[in-house]
Amino acid sequence: MKYFILLLTVLISLNSFAQKTSKSTTEPPAVTSPPSEEISVEEVPETPVEVVEEPLTEEDFNLNLELEDDSAPSMVDLSEETPLLPTLFDEETKQYHRELTRLKYQNALELEKIRHQLEKLRLENEQLELDNTLFEQQQQKLLAKMTADKNRISLENDLREQLVRREELKDSLKNFQRTSYLEEPLVNDKLIISDRRIVLDEVISSTTADFVTQSIHFYNNENSQYPIFLIIEKCAGGSVVEGARILQAMKHSTAPVYVVVKSLAASMAAVITAHAKRSFAHPNALIIHHQMANMFFGNVTEVDQSLQFVREWTNRLLTPVAKKMNLTLEQFIEEIYKHNIEGEWVEFADEAQKLGWVETIVEGIQESAHIRLPSLESTEVEEEEQSSEEEKSTTFLQLRKNNFAHNKFSSQATEQKKMTTVQSQLPPLVAGDFYYLSDLSRLPQTGNP
Repeated sequence: MKYFILLLTVLISLNSFAQKTSKSTTEPPAVTSPPSEEISVEEVPETPVEVVEEPLTEEDFNLNLELEDDSAPSMVDLSEETPLLPTLFDEETKQYHRELTRLKYQNALELEKIRHQLEKLRLENEQLELDNTLFEQQQQKLLAKMTADKNRISLENDLREQLVRREELKDSLKNFQRTSYLEEPLVNDKLIISDRRIVLDEVISSTTADFVTQSIHFYNNENSQYPIFLIIEKCAGGSVVEGARILQAMKHSTAPVYVVVKSLAASMAAVITAHAKRSFAHPNALIIHHQMANMFFGNVTEVDQSLQFVREWTNRLLTPVAKKMNLTLEQFIEEIYKHNIEGEWVEFADEAQKLGWVETIVEGIQESAHIRLPSLESTEVEEEEQSSEEEKSTTFLQLRKNNFAHNKFSSQATEQKKMTTVQSQLPPLVAGDFYYLSDLSRLPQTGNP
């Protein structure tokens, strides 16, 4: 900037100096003559004077500087420094050119860097697009593989199911060939049971009654000639209403329904055994009869009505059992308490046969429908399920309650309270129904199966 101002000042000074020089050239100095002398001057035609602007020299430049600035050095000093000015101008110009060239190259370099960066981004973008395309192809390949595996597994499952069905069909064919369908199942003191069998081994409720009655109807529709076997493994009784429904289905079945007691038939299960057209039992199986019991609450009229209702159920269910024993209902009840003060008359099957509770004692029972050996795994699963069910339903409801007011203050109150507590989770009963169960915990250890 300093050099620019100096250059501008020099240009202005040179212009002023040129104007002064032109003025002095065009106006020549006036010639004076003495007034006494007359000089004739020959007329000279006027010709234009050409003013030639001579180039500014270093001496003129120094002189102009001296005129503009009083503090400038003398003419002699300026004349001594004038050779340096062109050199300064050349250096400054060169410096400007160098700076301009440097900036141009720098801009070109930055532009090239930007182009390089853009090219790099473009290549990265293309690489990402290629990666995405490859990833999509891999996903499609994986999806196709998963679909193929799914189809393969589905086909394998279908094939496995077909093989299982084929085996079941073979077993059914073998079962059909090996199962003995006999109108008279007792052969040489051996009971031959076919696959027309229904197992009753839990508390009689609406669920078990549905299963038994529907099975009876199914076997009747399949064939009404061959007998149906109701197998009682271990049953301590249950609902009076549902037990009566099973008795009705047995009574009106076209095919005969035979009851087979293998381990225990108590209370309602014993009544079902006694009502059957024919009944069979192992000699060591237990059969238990007792008087129906219930708990009554309310005023005298309500208690009398409830008692009358229980007496009616007792008459309907136990009178046929008493007739088989050639006894009246009252005599049968007296005999119950003669054999057991607590009202639980327990007999082995061979002794129960003499009383008319069961018809036939068999030493051997052949299950002709069992043609496959059960595996250990299935047995363990069944045992676990059975144990879990027993925790819920094998401890039975105790409905007996003797003199509550007396036992409330007696020394046996705690034990009696345990006996009268609901000890199992049983389904709710319908109106007019009650559970007719035996308390197996009160049986002797030798008689408890």
